[in-house]
Amino acid sequence: MAGDRSHHRSAGIYEKLNELNTKLKEAGYVAETDMVVHDLENEEKEESMKVHSERLAVAWGLIGSEPGTTLTIIKNLQTCGDCHSFLKFTSKVTGRHLIVRAGQRFHHFQLGSCSCKDFW
Repeated sequence: MAGDRSHHRSAGIYEKLNELNTKLKEAGYVAETDMVVHDLENEEKEESMKVHSERLAVAWGLIGSEPGTTLTIIKNLQTCGDCHSFLKFTSKVTGRHLIVRAGQRFHHFQLGSCSCKDFW
C-alpha cells in the first residue's frame, strides 16, 4: 500500500528507495508531477509519488533478492505514468528485468524500455 511502513524491514525498504531515487535522478529521471490531482506544491507532489506501492515493492525486491534476479510485481490497479517512467529508469539503472502486472496488463521493463512501448 502506498506509504506503508508496517513491514518489519520498512527502514531498509525506504533506505533502498531513497538510494534508488538518487541514482535515477543522476540518470535523468524527472518526476511527472502533472499526474497528481491533489492541490499540492510540486515538491509535495513529488514526495507523495515516491511512496507508491510499486516503488516500495521494487525496493523490497532489490534488498531481498540476488543481483540480476527478475522481480515480479502484481497489483490490481493501473500504474500511474510517473511510476511507469520510474520502472523504466529502474530497469536501466539496476540492470533488472521487472515484470509488473498492473490492472489487466503485464509490462516487461528491461534496460530502460517497456514491452508496451509506452502505449498503455
